[in-house]
Amino acid sequence: MTTTKKPKSTKDPKKFYGPVILTIGIRSLMKKHDHFSIFCVDCFQKHTRNDFGELCKDDRKLQMEIIKNKREGNIWSVWTEPKTQIKVWIITSGYGNGRYSSDPNCCYTTIMEPSEY
Repeated sequence: MTTTKKPKSTKDPKKFYGPVILTIGIRSLMKKHDHFSIFCVDCFQKHTRNDFGELCKDDRKLQMEIIKNKREGNIWSVWTEPKTQIKVWIITSGYGNGRYSSDPNCCYTTIMEPSEY
């Protein structure tokens, strides 16, 4: 009997997006609104699939250049939660740097409210 290994994903989110950090404001909103956690997880998943939410066309183009060229830049996405109308920013700092180093500070993703920037 032979077994076949599943191919590894070519895009390991941990290597490209790093650990996810939730700000105090986002944690508070998650406690206050049950659905807010699910909203943030959905937005992060979209963020890792190159969906940048409400960014304008020019900003989307810049994000795609960073991803395509692996320029180790910052990746942004912007979302508005429909029930509360609360805006959320997701920012990956040092996109892709995790590919070159085991240092967790090289690349990380923060989920925050705009006022926390």
